[in-house]
Amino acid sequence: MLADRDIVCVAGVAWDSYWLSLHQYMSRLAGAHRVLFVNRPVALPSAVARGARRGAKARTIARGSVRRVDERLYVADPPAALPLRFERPVTAANQALRASFVARVARDLGFEKPLLWVHDLDAAGVVERLDAWVSLCWLTDDHPTGPAFRANRTNRVAAMRARERELLRSVDLVLTTSPQLRDAKASFNSNSHCVPHGVDTGHFARAASPETRPAPPFRAIREPIIGFVGQINERLDRELVTILARAHPEWSIVFVGPVLRDLDVGPLRALANVHLLGPANLDRLPEFVKPMAVCTVPFLVNEHTRTMNPLKVLEYLAAGKPVVATPLPALRAYGRHVALARGPKEFAAAVEQALAEDGEVQRRARAEFAGRHSWELRLEEICGLVHMTAALKGVATRDRDASKGSNRVSRNAGRSKRSVGGRT
Repeated sequence: MLADRDIVCVAGVAWDSYWLSLHQYMSRLAGAHRVLFVNRPVALPSAVARGARRGAKARTIARGSVRRVDERLYVADPPAALPLRFERPVTAANQALRASFVARVARDLGFEKPLLWVHDLDAAGVVERLDAWVSLCWLTDDHPTGPAFRANRTNRVAAMRARERELLRSVDLVLTTSPQLRDAKASFNSNSHCVPHGVDTGHFARAASPETRPAPPFRAIREPIIGFVGQINERLDRELVTILARAHPEWSIVFVGPVLRDLDVGPLRALANVHLLGPANLDRLPEFVKPMAVCTVPFLVNEHTRTMNPLKVLEYLAAGKPVVATPLPALRAYGRHVALARGPKEFAAAVEQALAEDGEVQRRARAEFAGRHSWELRLEEICGLVHMTAALKGVATRDRDASKGSNRVSRNAGRSKRSVGGRT
């Protein structure tokens, strides 16, 4: 798949966290390659508190650790990060600490010239330190425009932009999940490409199987069910959902997924026909999608979301479900399979149309469309780009070495002439 290379993934999340597209790729790559998945560092105060609960030794928190979770998959916890990470000296110290840790663990595991897959904007130091076959930066979001860095935190946005530029310029290849995100980053690295999300078609097709029973919580929820699956965070247009729920009390609006800490969902919980069921295990998601008559992506459309390509859309389609979403630019690629609606009235009308017109022919067409976007096909595309980059990198290295050799010859020739002339 990748020329028998080992893979080092410097992640912006933890392996044991909410399952994302990064986990989909790394779990598949681990079927044929050794993979070192490096969790995002935990801030020192949190690491100490967590370590106390688990009985971890201070030396482990300071030095980091690695464990084997599968035959070819290793998960590493880097040393705890120093607080105040947006201050320049602290940034440099944290980068150096993680880079040293990753290089040491890779060396101890015998990883030689691995593929370096970076998913964290703070990881430029690792690119410099690790002798990678190919280094790639994989972006699913424009993180500096996200909620964590916006409100009254101009210094944080500027700091993250600077780190992002440093990372993008240091890697050999940049991959994004939407064309809008690729276009935004191409000025920092000309070898930038869009590879959209994939989907586990067989898994989500279970939602259409007569053998799959709806998850137990749905027994107490009235139909028709208008659903959403995914993390419930600041991207959600809570005002749109509230208006929708109040205008259509005959609908049950159901959210399946974790609620972001500190997000105020109290007004939604107060609505009789809105149900927040909490997170569900990935293995059981088809049971939660099955009873949904229409699946939705009711996101705000803003600077942050305009470069997004929500993973959940292909999962909905693989389950055969009609999809209604707010007009995120990347979703235009789904054509007739996704209804894009601007504002509460259009959104409600699109849901009503989906409820009225959905049938077996449409469900089959959606599933067939999703089948052309499997994780395996996406991974083949990525591997092709990696091999292309490796070939270009090899040519560039040979040209550079040849140029150095030519310069050495020229300098030696010059010295010879001067010597001869001196003797004459």
